[in-house]
Amino acid sequence: MKIYKPKALISGHKLGPEYAGKKYVAVPKQKVERGYYVAYGNNLMATLGKEPDMRLRFEDRYGRGSYWLYYYEWVEKKLVMCDLIA
Repeated sequence: MKIYKPKALISGHKLGPEYAGKKYVAVPKQKVERGYYVAYGNNLMATLGKEPDMRLRFEDRYGRGSYWLYYYEWVEKKLVMCDLIA
């Protein structure tokens, strides 16, 4: 199982007023396409097959091109083993 571990969750008000009051996780596009699970704290979230709430494109500050970040609402739910198998 491949796991992506973000450093922090993002407050929704930083993304826009319609996202205020929620927590989000930013996942690189490549990680979503390869089927990584997102782990933060003791919780896991699957992103493969889920539509992101927002997509933003950024230019690399060192001139290596651009990259996409997909933003998903972080739901506090513990993933059990039967969820991983299915």
